[in-house]
Amino acid sequence: MEGNPKMKFKKEHVGLVVIIAALLLYLSLRDTNKTHYTLPAVEPLEKSEISKIIINKKDNKITLAENDGNWLIKPQNYAADKQKVDRLLKEFSDFRLTGMVSESKLFSRYGLGEDNKINLQAFSGEDVKRDLYIGKTASTKRHTYVMLKDDTRIYEAGNNIRNIFDKTIDELRDKNVLNFETKSLRGLTIKTGDKSIEFEKSVVPQPVTPGEQEESPPREPEVTWRTTEGKAGKPEVIKRIFRTLSNLQCDGYIEEKIKSDFTDPVYKITVTGNETHTLSIFKKRDDGRYPAISSGSDYPFLLTEWKTKQMMKEPEEFIVK
Repeated sequence: MEGNPKMKFKKEHVGLVVIIAALLLYLSLRDTNKTHYTLPAVEPLEKSEISKIIINKKDNKITLAENDGNWLIKPQNYAADKQKVDRLLKEFSDFRLTGMVSESKLFSRYGLGEDNKINLQAFSGEDVKRDLYIGKTASTKRHTYVMLKDDTRIYEAGNNIRNIFDKTIDELRDKNVLNFETKSLRGLTIKTGDKSIEFEKSVVPQPVTPGEQEESPPREPEVTWRTTEGKAGKPEVIKRIFRTLSNLQCDGYIEEKIKSDFTDPVYKITVTGNETHTLSIFKKRDDGRYPAISSGSDYPFLLTEWKTKQMMKEPEEFIVK
């Protein structure tokens, strides 16, 4: 005997309503934005606390150490570029995790395999304040995949950290090879081949014009440059030389060579003032750069062709026709 169709429909209807209600309740209570993990705490770190940095790659380890306010690359004691070191310090100080990416241990996928990862350490004295591994940059170019020490989970951190820390020793070295104030300069000597020219500075005070008010500011003295034979020099050419030399940046250093290895320069500039400063430029290399040595650097270095063209003028180009 079949049951009552109306009763059967009623039971099915009630069951369906219960299922729908349960589903709606689940959906309403489910937080689709909920993060089902907790990011490790990153301790605050001030730039001023950091006294040593280690950048350790598979084939290269760089140690930077603070010494009386200056940063040196150890063990060579090369002066480090202040702006680049300050950027490293800032990244250590600002380091924050923004999310967890994977627990799968597929390290190579994120540039965190043994061949690609870079270990970064920041010290305060002997205490390690940051110890992490960085992998490749995320597709956004605004995040980097990272791992923390003794943690196999892969996280995402803000900024393109890889680009900032993945440097060579030469890239981190201070490229300034000559630096001086131009106001105190009194002499300039140029030597190239068998030709040379020497200039001396002359400062002539400007006379006071009759009727000029006493409270008027004094007129700037006239500055001229003349050769030892009395020929007038072109002030704009001489000023340009001084401007280039007074904060000269090299293109890189020459490894495994010392200054005494370089003799017979093709061009030499000497400027005198409170101190004497020299730059000697040697025959151009096959790569288009010029080896050089200066009084402001303990190491031989390279200058780009365009920079040397600003300085390597023929002696007659300095003379007013």
